[in-house]
Amino acid sequence: MSNQNADFNHCLNCDTPLEGPFCSQCGQARSDRLVPFKDWLGDFFGTFLKLDSKLLRTMKETLFQPGRATVNFGKGHRVPYASPAKVYIIVSAISIAAMSIQSDFGLGVAIPGLEADADFQKTVSFLFPFINLLSPFLTAGILVVLQRKFLFQLHLAFSLHIWAFYIAVATPILFIPQASIWAVVGFLTLCIVGVGYVFLAHRRVYNVPWYERFVVVGAVLLSIPVASLLFILFLFVLASLLS
Repeated sequence: MSNQNADFNHCLNCDTPLEGPFCSQCGQARSDRLVPFKDWLGDFFGTFLKLDSKLLRTMKETLFQPGRATVNFGKGHRVPYASPAKVYIIVSAISIAAMSIQSDFGLGVAIPGLEADADFQKTVSFLFPFINLLSPFLTAGILVVLQRKFLFQLHLAFSLHIWAFYIAVATPILFIPQASIWAVVGFLTLCIVGVGYVFLAHRRVYNVPWYERFVVVGAVLLSIPVASLLFILFLFVLASLLS
């Protein structure tokens, strides 16, 4: 194959004659067969910075403007923001990395006869990232039952943003010694901030009467420890069966 660039009058992808800067059949831009190395670098860093800026913007709204990211998702604002699923996965990945540093995949729960089993611990570590993805669906399911007039996609986006917030805020607590008073302070602070966050986020996303909001927010807050408990039980049972 020749390494020389040329001005082609046919699409390099489907060989359709070109009448403008883009192919009328497949949409590929008119270009030379080979591109300079600087264009490779430009595409690489441009894509990275674009994704990074989208993620940072979404994370900023998720953490400091309760419900704003969900509202923008519901309005169809896709280009400036990272998807709720991507935000949740990235935050979870960071949290899992922190847990691996702290060797805390057991989540502080000891099962007699299993806590010292190396195969069991390896299985738990392997399964944790996958089962972790299931937690927001319980919260979304509760929202579906209590607020049927809203679309499931909005409920799931709201749930993913809520869980991403809790995981992001709770991750630094992993590095506080469990026997320290600061661990208790951190946990209580998380609870207080979390309640206020969910209430403000729900008020911003859903237009419902105040009495209905209290019921739904209470159910959402209850779903977080319930989902966490079910998650731990399911994780340990499945790990026990596979190890």
